[in-house]
Amino acid sequence: MKTDIDTCLRDMADWYIRNRREITPAELQPILLKHCESEAEAEKFLKFLETEPGQMRFKTLLKEAKMAEAVKVMPKRTPEELLEINKLGRRIREEREQEEEPSYLKEQAQPIIHEAITANPDPTQFMPVEVTSAFPKGAQSRLTSAEQAKIDSLIERVPDKNDTREINYWEDMNGKKVYLEGWIDKCLAGTGFPPMEGVEWDEKIQYMVRDTRRTLIAKQEERNRPPGVGPGYFTLIEGGFREFEAGDRGWLYGVTWGVYKPVMA
Repeated sequence: MKTDIDTCLRDMADWYIRNRREITPAELQPILLKHCESEAEAEKFLKFLETEPGQMRFKTLLKEAKMAEAVKVMPKRTPEELLEINKLGRRIREEREQEEEPSYLKEQAQPIIHEAITANPDPTQFMPVEVTSAFPKGAQSRLTSAEQAKIDSLIERVPDKNDTREINYWEDMNGKKVYLEGWIDKCLAGTGFPPMEGVEWDEKIQYMVRDTRRTLIAKQEERNRPPGVGPGYFTLIEGGFREFEAGDRGWLYGVTWGVYKPVMA
């Protein structure tokens, strides 16, 4: 293929950054005409784009494009300011990690907490594992297969919006309560982490995984839930964090979720 694949994919990534929506065939045509020497070359390129290596390469270039865009708009800070921001972020993370659970919570049956995140099992391969479910393959679960499918559906429906009020809510499921909390840059305010387009993606995901357990445990107490969700103590049955692969969403990194059994007050 004579087409410069990376250059064509970068132009597509730049289009996504500017417009933040799916590209139509009519909008894609000028990009193909610019980089493909013939209709046959364009057809070969589109077939490559449909393959797994093509999709992974596009996602990688899309992530790089987002980082480059962030560099243009991020305010310049002095080394002293950056040092203070990092110190503040470390202090906040350490304080949250050191918070202890009440003794009565330690005595009850431990809930199952899943970590559905991308991983690289082979250091020689750069393609991450694609996370398609909140339940890692082979992981123990107290939920039925129908309930697991429902949880995956609820997670997919969390709005990809830059608004914490619209990505943090409760749902009902067969007499149980399901808590859903999307993660966006606003959720990381005060931690010292850069925005999504910046670096430290893996470090931010690990922070979300750690914070997920603290959050899910806290939601068992009525005082940590909004009015109207339900009275009394909610027993956490199962929960976790599901990561959305970099480039899959405009705002969301992933979703914290938990399934609770209400207990009468």
